[in-house]
Amino acid sequence: MTLSSYYNRFNPDKKYEKSLFLAGRGLQSAELNEMQDYALSKLKGIGDAIFKDGDVISGADCIVDAETGKVTLETGKIYLRGCVREVEKTEFKIPTNSTVRVGVYYVESTITELEDENLRDPAVGTRNYQEVGAARLKANIIWGFQAEGVTINTAGEFYPIYNIENGVLIEHSPPPQANIVTTALARYDREANGSYVVDGLEVMFLQRESQMGERKQVFVINEGKAHVDGYEIELPHSLRVYFDEDPDIKLVESEPHSFQPNSNRVMELKVNDFPVKEIKKVDITVQKTISLTHGSYSGVADPIPDFAILEIIQIKQGNVIYENNADYKLKSGDVDWSLPGKEPAPGSSYEITYRARTHTTPE
Repeated sequence: MTLSSYYNRFNPDKKYEKSLFLAGRGLQSAELNEMQDYALSKLKGIGDAIFKDGDVISGADCIVDAETGKVTLETGKIYLRGCVREVEKTEFKIPTNSTVRVGVYYVESTITELEDENLRDPAVGTRNYQEVGAARLKANIIWGFQAEGVTINTAGEFYPIYNIENGVLIEHSPPPQANIVTTALARYDREANGSYVVDGLEVMFLQRESQMGERKQVFVINEGKAHVDGYEIELPHSLRVYFDEDPDIKLVESEPHSFQPNSNRVMELKVNDFPVKEIKKVDITVQKTISLTHGSYSGVADPIPDFAILEIIQIKQGNVIYENNADYKLKSGDVDWSLPGKEPAPGSSYEITYRARTHTTPE
């Protein structure tokens, strides 16, 4: 409701400290309104130095049933807009497949003698008895929530207090301590160490899921304790959280590993960069021992039936072992016998051990 005869010139930018009433001058209703705002502004400045909007002073416990989405919020006191305000107990249901912010709605209303007859002058025997006087500004806070895709028809300004992820309450910090020693210790801890984990709170990637057509990464945060901005926050139970799948991708050109199989000829490979989005190609250095047939004349080059030959380890025929770069050499992927040393008889077979590179596309 708008009051047509209400005046208030309070302006904190003008730095007025108080009203100075002078004898012989009339009292203005605007001056009385300004006096209230002077006092409220100073009180809010002190309160904001200790608390922030939405801080739980006492009570106001939040209990969540992860199966049904039922939320129970107890009676309590909340610091809001420069004042400690009471909020009544309530219950409601929330979605359990998204992030929900639970908090209070702040609603202001103007009350006159039309809504409350008791605002008329109660002074019996006076000329002003039962005459109208000042109106009242009423402030009320009620529990509520906000969630993506859910429309809540609640008037007022919303102040979040608790976060609930997929039906699990994110542990809220304890009620702030209006203690100069506690504040000083928190500031020292924050400046010296920043925010850090005290115990637990390990993070583990669990799986990928699709929700409403969008890819999500699912992580589990274990129970534990941390200091955030100098204040202790404890998570008494593990928590499953969902994040949009939007990773920063780094290309790894090469990461060599030695093949060390188990008894089943299988190797479990632990890569240096984890997790892996995609393996495009696997380069393999293989060592083979095969039988080759020498060509039809001396000095001929015998082709090796592989590409990308790296080196020849050994060539032998029976008990004869041929020497590299003395009897033969590797040339363009062939065994070149044009050197003046020994060589197998034309048309005979010999055994060759060599290393070559190949690649495969993982399934």
